[in-house]
Formats: sequence, structure tokens, C-alpha cells
Amino acid sequence: MKLLGTCGALILVCSFNFVCAEDYSGKNVQRLNPKIYKVDDLEEKTLEMLEEGYVPISTEKLIDYSYSRSMRDIRQKALLHGSAIAVFSSESLGSKVVYDTRMHQPEAARVSGGDRGKYDVNNLNNIPVGTIESRPARYQSLSDQLNVVYFYKFNSITGIYPTELSQRDKIYNSIQSGVIAKVVKLGSPAENMIMSQDIILKMNDENINDVSAFVESSNYLRGNTVKFEILRKGQKIPVEISLKQ
Repeated sequence: MKLLGTCGALILVCSFNFVCAEDYSGKNVQRLNPKIYKVDDLEEKTLEMLEEGYVPISTEKLIDYSYSRSMRDIRQKALLHGSAIAVFSSESLGSKVVYDTRMHQPEAARVSGGDRGKYDVNNLNNIPVGTIESRPARYQSLSDQLNVVYFYKFNSITGIYPTELSQRDKIYNSIQSGVIAKVVKLGSPAENMIMSQDIILKMNDENINDVSAFVESSNYLRGNTVKFEILRKGQKIPVEISLKQ
């Protein structure tokens, strides 16, 4: 009877841990099924996730050959990244023209018998120049493209929740690395010190190449202050914030 009671307690604890998805990050996400959401506006949803305390750790584009295959691929990537939540939007790639390739009628009439195999239109190397014509036959829809963002929960000690630089950001600002301070929490140490859209280049003299680097550096902050080098309106500015609250 005592053994049954112990087993029941263990089952209860396991069930509780499973449903508390927000407590999982990194390796712990292997214990649960990542949540996958389809949205219309990926940028708007990303901002919403940042405000809820999540950060995007990876983005990718997938060709949606089939729904089941796409969901399986996204889930596997989420587990690989240690992501509890994946969000995606669908983008139509339009259609392509399928051409019907054939030999000109006069030339086709001239070629007969065993020569037809020699002049097979599928073997263009054997066809005399100028004897093949292609005509639009039909339109074929292309598979949609899925734009996917993978998130994990992040308790930012500074109150900064960043996103990756786009290629346009890098070209416009002539930089190769950094992150954008997309959300700065109210009442956090960074409030009024780091502005939304500031580009963070360094934290405590360490280069911040991407969001993962920002998260790692934040997790190892020690002391009462943290120094940033930011890019604001084209100017590099040193900023020091106090972690005392």
C-alpha cells in the first residue's frame, strides 16, 4: 500500500512538470512536445513573444511539401534548438509555367522509323539546332514557403529582450554583428538607459554576435553593474546600467 502511494506521488509530480511548459528551456524541452503555432503576421507575433519573456533563438525557411512533413521537421528543429515554442507563417511562392517541348512539324515528319529514337526530344544532344519548340502548356502551383521562428523562455536580468539583425540592418549600419533591443521591460535596470531599436554591440567588453550570445552573457553577469556598447542613430555610445533594484 505504501508503494502504491509512492508511485501515485511520482506520477503526480511527473504530470505537473509536463504541463508547466513555461518552466522548460534548453535540454529540459526534450521532455515535452514543443508547441507549434501558425500565425498571419510573424513580426507582430514575435513582438508579442518578446513582451511575454521569450527570445527568438533561430529562424529558418522551409518548403511546405506536406503538412505532416513540415510539422515533423519543425518539431525536430525545435527539440534540436531547445525551443519550447515554434511560430510560423505561410508564404505563397506563386506558380510556374510548364512547357510542352516538341519537334517542329516539318522536321518531325522527316524523321521516321529508327531515327525517331535517335532524335528523342528527351535527349536534346541528338537534336539538330532549331528543330525544337517549347510552348506554354499549363501553370503548376509551387509549394508554399514556411517562415519559422523558434523561441525559448528567457529571464532577462537587464530587462532587455533582443532580436537578430536583418541583412538590411547590417548593410545600413555597416556592421556584421550585434542584436536589436526590441523590448525593454518597464521597471527593469535597462529602462530609460537602453532604448527600443538600439543595437547592442558589446556587453562587458564581449562582442555580442547574436541572440544566443546575448543570452549566454546575460546568464553569467556578476556584480552590480553591466557595461554596454550600443549603436544609436549611427553613433556608438557607451552605456552603464546598475543591476541594483
